[in-house]
Amino acid sequence: MAREPNQTEARGMWDVTRPNQQRNAIYGERWPTPYIPYTFEKCAFSRSNYGGSISGVYTGLANGNGTNIGTGYPVLYNGWGYGQTSMDWVSFQVWDSNGWPSDPYTLDWIMISRPYNASFWTDYVVRISTGTDFSSNVVYETGGSIYLNTSSSVATYQRLDLPNTGTLQGTTNLTMNTDYNIGLKYTSGWWTYSGNSAYMASGVHTTQQTHTLTNGRTVGMSWFDQVSNANWNGYSNNGTGSTYGQLYLYGLSV
Repeated sequence: MAREPNQTEARGMWDVTRPNQQRNAIYGERWPTPYIPYTFEKCAFSRSNYGGSISGVYTGLANGNGTNIGTGYPVLYNGWGYGQTSMDWVSFQVWDSNGWPSDPYTLDWIMISRPYNASFWTDYVVRISTGTDFSSNVVYETGGSIYLNTSSSVATYQRLDLPNTGTLQGTTNLTMNTDYNIGLKYTSGWWTYSGNSAYMASGVHTTQQTHTLTNGRTVGMSWFDQVSNANWNGYSNNGTGSTYGQLYLYGLSV
């Protein structure tokens, strides 16, 4: 029978099916199955590839942390105006082709457009929901202020980091093979259309992008339209859809 080890012997998990180890074990203890925690990888997904400015080195593992925001032509400034009663939304799903359909992931950041030849502070809210509207089934909501800085009439896009725990509710801990809606609205400040909108037009957006991680997994992100009621506390869609508009670059931990 196994006995209690004395004070000079180690106490831990022992394989009681082996007599030499059973001798120094507490009855019923076994070595636990080795646990190797999964290491998430940071990966960027883009649904716009106009002029290569929001694809290539700006996506995949090469830009998973969102530090490469792009410069040069075509300059990426706002394609249409924002107002205090408008927002942009699109539906999305992240999936794994290697049989991990319900694995978790987090949405870490999105890229937003800067205004043309202007710099100012503005307040924003980002919301993620399921279903067909933004008023119910909210899983995440965060708000804050961001300084949109444009100089010399040349603007790149700007990363907006999303805290894992929303300032208003929920977390960015999402699940693969689940449909979500993401909306961005500004609650202060506005600017009108000015500049190059070609990179946001219909025909230069893809509805799906995949990347292969270092562990061999292929992960994809798809965009579509499932929101039938786009009203979000009086805000209506500014014009973004699955094949055009804003919300074009996402940073995930997958």
